[in-house]
Amino acid sequence: MRVLASIAVGVALLSSIDQGLAQEDADLSWLPFDGDNFDNRKFISDDIVLLWQLGVDGNENRARFGFASRSEGYLAVGFSETGAMTGSQIALGRQTDDGFEFTARKAGGFFTPEVQEGSDITFVEGAQGDGVTGFVFDKDIHVDCGDGL
Repeated sequence: MRVLASIAVGVALLSSIDQGLAQEDADLSWLPFDGDNFDNRKFISDDIVLLWQLGVDGNENRARFGFASRSEGYLAVGFSETGAMTGSQIALGRQTDDGFEFTARKAGGFFTPEVQEGSDITFVEGAQGDGVTGFVFDKDIHVDCGDGL
């Protein structure tokens, strides 16, 4: 059974997401990557977590994200300026017979998101096994308040 876990994330709001004590103290040993490399985390549910670290390689306009789910199959996270999936950038990972496959995609409408060539999303690592899927990627972050605000 394939499971698709996806969310739309407003990148500009990531640093203001409230983290409860239960989340900060939650066991992350099930992650297929090192969760200690991230300063921030948000549990979407007990089985899905998004982690992030602002400022990758000294670049304050780039962030590293870790995304994991206690599921097997596709795992995707979308970044949208409007909160809608249409127009969003999507990081998608899955296990294939040839290994872990990661693609950056663009949601253009109510059809399968197309692979986005020249994306600012860069794959770092990913794995699936023991009922867990997860991956790490870097992405440019932009905050546009418009009209000089």
